[in-house]
Amino acid sequence: MLLSALALSGVRPALAEGVVRRRLDSLVADGVDSGRRRPGGAASGNGFRFGNRWFRRFTDRKAGDRDLPDLVDQIIRSLRSGESLPHAIRSAAAARTADDHRRLVADLDAGVPVGEAITNWGAAAGSPLRDLAAVALGLAATSGGSVATVLGGVSESLRERIALEREVRALSSQARASAMVMIVAPVGFAFLGASADSRVATLLLTRPLGWACCIAGVSLNAAGGWWMSRMIAGTK
Repeated sequence: MLLSALALSGVRPALAEGVVRRRLDSLVADGVDSGRRRPGGAASGNGFRFGNRWFRRFTDRKAGDRDLPDLVDQIIRSLRSGESLPHAIRSAAAARTADDHRRLVADLDAGVPVGEAITNWGAAAGSPLRDLAAVALGLAATSGGSVATVLGGVSESLRERIALEREVRALSSQARASAMVMIVAPVGFAFLGASADSRVATLLLTRPLGWACCIAGVSLNAAGGWWMSRMIAGTK
């Protein structure tokens, strides 16, 4: 809701996501500090920190992918206004809040060759879209020529791929929901059966035959879930 409110107020999406991320960091830090004051707080604090790091990596990658066309467009505008490619890249990256962009700015400020800095920036995300942008910028840094025109084509390609990924996610949402139901349903039926008839619970929990059935069921359920997830992932 905070992100939507910031967007409606006219704040740029990249800046709004940075504000939301800093707010989340402060809330997580408060949770870690309060957890440390309670028994068992160290373990809960570690869990908070791990969850925060995972969430930040995930959101940084997704937000970074969505922002790539705008990043390339800003570089193009700077180039057409007469700036050099390293300065244009630095200006565009400095306007973003993600850690990868900050490292790119730091590398350029430290005198790292622009090609090497771009390669490091592309490898940091592990994203195919970021790889495409990094390759295009790297070629522009070494080959010269009509850089703005080439980057314009790359920007359009990035937008098309982002739109295609969104369409694929929308079309595969029903398949994901069906797969989740098929994974969860056997567990739910087993729980309901054990709750309705104590003999079922006794068989499953105290008899070797029941243990074997549980192990076989969980194994088959896990294998089916893995298989369905691979089928869904293959559509991307």
